[in-house]
Amino acid sequence: MTSKPPFDSLGLFVKRTRFDWPAFGLLCAGVIGVLWRFWTPGIASAADMLMGVYRVFELDEALSQGILYPRLGTQLGFGYSAPLFQFYPPLASYIAVAFHFAGLGFIQASKATFVLSLLLAAVGTYVYGCLLLDNRRSALVAAAAYLFSPYLLLVIYERGAAAELLALGLLPWLFWSLHRVVTEEGRNSFWLAGLLVGLLVLAHNITALFVLPAALFYAFVLALGSQRQHRLRFLFAGVFFGISLTAFYWLPAIGELRYTRADQYMLSEASDVRSNLIHWQKLFQFELLFDYWGEERFRIVWWQALLGILGMTALPLQAAKQRHALGALAALFLIALLLQLEVSRLFWEIVPLVRYIQFSWRLLGLASFCAAILMGSLFQLPILGHRIGWGLAIALIAAIAVMASANLQPSRSPIWYTIGEDEIGLPDLFARGRQGFSLFTDYSPKWIAGELSRPRPDSDPPFPRLTQPPLIEIARAHPYQVDLRIQAAAPFTLRFHRVFFPGWRVSVDGQPVETRAEGSLGLVTADLPAGDYAAALRFGQTPLRSLADLWSIAAVLGGLAVWLAPWKRHRMHDQMHYRVWVAAALLISIAATWLALRATPFAVFHRPTVVAVNFEDELQLLGFHLDKTSWEPGTPVDLRLYWFAQQTPDDHKVFLHLVTPDDAQRVAQFDSEPVLGYSPMSRWEAGEIVTDLYRLSLDAAVPPGRYLLLMGIYRPETMQNLRVDSAPNLLPGDRVILGEIEVRR
Repeated sequence: MTSKPPFDSLGLFVKRTRFDWPAFGLLCAGVIGVLWRFWTPGIASAADMLMGVYRVFELDEALSQGILYPRLGTQLGFGYSAPLFQFYPPLASYIAVAFHFAGLGFIQASKATFVLSLLLAAVGTYVYGCLLLDNRRSALVAAAAYLFSPYLLLVIYERGAAAELLALGLLPWLFWSLHRVVTEEGRNSFWLAGLLVGLLVLAHNITALFVLPAALFYAFVLALGSQRQHRLRFLFAGVFFGISLTAFYWLPAIGELRYTRADQYMLSEASDVRSNLIHWQKLFQFELLFDYWGEERFRIVWWQALLGILGMTALPLQAAKQRHALGALAALFLIALLLQLEVSRLFWEIVPLVRYIQFSWRLLGLASFCAAILMGSLFQLPILGHRIGWGLAIALIAAIAVMASANLQPSRSPIWYTIGEDEIGLPDLFARGRQGFSLFTDYSPKWIAGELSRPRPDSDPPFPRLTQPPLIEIARAHPYQVDLRIQAAAPFTLRFHRVFFPGWRVSVDGQPVETRAEGSLGLVTADLPAGDYAAALRFGQTPLRSLADLWSIAAVLGGLAVWLAPWKRHRMHDQMHYRVWVAAALLISIAATWLALRATPFAVFHRPTVVAVNFEDELQLLGFHLDKTSWEPGTPVDLRLYWFAQQTPDDHKVFLHLVTPDDAQRVAQFDSEPVLGYSPMSRWEAGEIVTDLYRLSLDAAVPPGRYLLLMGIYRPETMQNLRVDSAPNLLPGDRVILGEIEVRR
């Protein structure tokens, strides 16, 4: 056998000078070859992938409002909000938002995330294969086997699960980094291992739940087998560093899960891992061309398992320094398959947290990675000479690519869902929410007892009418905060059109008052005093979240402190460089602590135009907000109205009219229940402040000019407008003038 070229620890550099462009190019071509059909118009499913697209949509809206890490999805729940990223790992959504910022639509940005994740998987396996096997041919076979593994392609084409694919893309990099921690001297390698541990947790917590213990088992076996037990302290330090970096996410997610119905969803009978265990005779899919659409799609294909087992049988022939690592991977491969079977039921019943995996077939991602490395290891055996080995490797890669991808056409998918970029938006999101879209229900606070977007049933009586309603002005508004000026002749109960979740607080002149959930919808509620004062409703930190954030900050600072420790000083050019680094670390710590203690440090506030319109002592219009004052024909006018309910109204409708200044011609009109038709007024409570969104469409034929924007409320059963008892600008017919806008081309 010819001598092996020396590799550096990364694996993509040969002889430490030349980037391995041929291997990288081949892997990129493989990714393109297997994913070009994924860009067929539409998405993989109206379940997982559509939820992923709308997570990106929700995150994009939060970032536009200055919320860097939105624990609440304020557009979910028909504006009542839901704690989306409090629990769901956010990394894939942030990556997709970055693609969206670059100019891609929400669907395209989501698909680009799949491309990046699969490329990470392929390149990461090649890099790890070069490190472990020290053979480019073996590494390339392993990378191709993982790239074309049916489970990864199933995650893309059948499930559209971006977060899980991203975690599986990070999996080989995690093994690579832990391998380096064990086998290389020095203190630096554990930093990268910690970072990858953190990225895995933020990518997909369920995948991290089993991949992280598997990677630790691998590293522990490697350390014992290579007599490098002294490296275990760096291994555990790296893992602890990664866990600490992500404490801001996982600690509140675990600690505050009890406030939601997530357990009912994640551990229901259909999602109970024990109900998905199978008999050993059903472990394999016996198809040459993998079937992604049949009942056996969540099985390991026979030829993948066979090649993995062949790699296991060749272990005695491998170099002594590689046997422990390959043996650990072989053990993980067998364990992942064993845990699919009924005989493993006791494991799933007694080991803490593992039932949150929901489906045992999620372990097939790990099994696919282990099988890929074992496959690759066959091509470093002396029996496979240089030419013979490369020929067989190319033939095997081609065969795997064909067998894995032949049935990947979206036209064969019974769940491929046709939807365009122009359909992604609030109207579509709300329409799906009314039909039970999982983003609205997965993490619902447990005190919600009613239907958010349905009229109030007779069995749910409203709260009493406010007999002495206060005078309220909205100073500024933000999805996480509303600042008010209040003049109240008597104490009253203030409610906000948000479902209560820990972190909501109401204050009076800066002093907190008791804030609670109340009513069938669990609204944010507080009892306010009589008097003239400033009040604020804010969503912010809880003690647990603050502790978690500070823990993550301490991890960052601890890492910097160790990096800047005296043993590093000799690498600085002089003491000035060291002082600069220390000063930078202090500034980072101050900024990070400030960010951690504020939920919205860069909040973009709306300052509504204050109006005081009284509709028959039922409703008060407190103000309105327009993002601009001029529009082009064919574009929608987005309008926010701010209401205060003196009592629970009937299910009235709101109309918007755009008329000429002389009120002689109406050029646009919109009639709807509040919040784009998804918040019936009969659901509102006495004392509730509601932020209401309307979208008035301008026809392309609307001539340029200045127009009056009018609004009013009417009873749909009689078509009569509610009487306006007081308003600053009023036209006949109880129509309120909100302002003047300009249409121009």
